[in-house]
Amino acid sequence: MVEKVEALVAPEGFRDLARTILGHKLTQYIVVLVIAYLFFEFGIPALSLAVTGQPAPVPDHLLWTIYMPTVALVMLLFVSADEVAWREFKAPLRTLLVERERHGGRSCVCASP
Repeated sequence: MVEKVEALVAPEGFRDLARTILGHKLTQYIVVLVIAYLFFEFGIPALSLAVTGQPAPVPDHLLWTIYMPTVALVMLLFVSADEVAWREFKAPLRTLLVERERHGGRSCVCASP
C-alpha cells in the first residue's frame, strides 16, 4: 500500500532527475540566489507587515548593492571550500565558455542583457 502511495506522489524517474539536477552545485547556487531574492523582495515586507502592521520593503539599491552580492559571495565561498565541489561547480561554466561545440549557447549568454 505504501509503495502505491509513493508511486503516486512522484514517479521514480522524476525523483532521480530531480535528485540529479538539484544535486549539482551550480543548480544549488542558482536556487539559493533565487530563494534569497524572493525572501528579500517579498519575505521581509510580509514579515514586517505581520510583526508591525506596516510593510517595510527593502530598497532596490540595498538589495542589489549589498544583500544579493553578499549572498552570492558567501555561496561562492561555500562552494569553493571543497576542491571536488568547486570543480563540479565550474565544470558547466567552463564547458559553456571554452568548448567549441557550445558556440551557440555562448552567443546567447553573451547577447542577453
